Amino acid sequence: MGNKKDSMTSLKDVIAGLLNSGALPFNPDDSRIWKVWDEAGIKTDWPAQAVNTIDTYKGSDHRLIFTSLHEIRELLADSFEELAYSQPGYELGERCPILVYSPRELTPQDTESS
Repeated sequence: MGNKKDSMTSLKDVIAGLLNSGALPFNPDDSRIWKVWDEAGIKTDWPAQAVNTIDTYKGSDHRLIFTSLHEIRELLADSFEELAYSQPGYELGERCPILVYSPRELTPQDTESS
């Protein structure tokens, strides 16, 4: 039987895994993830409708990740150049930034280390 991970996976590791291999660094079908989520819904005063929105992702191939603009910029900076940024003017638009990126040119050092 495999070892189960008892700690949370950092957002940086989640995104790095997605960018590098297209895979999550944890098993999203692990029932422990959903147990923690169900307990969070019970222990907060969040409306049931908000909690149930996340339940849509149970057993799904789709993933929802919340991150800050700073975290995204930091994670992508080494491999991508930010070409444009805009923020919608509507209410809560700051939560939906629009970023345009282009892959950075590989340097000789990048190709040697691959």
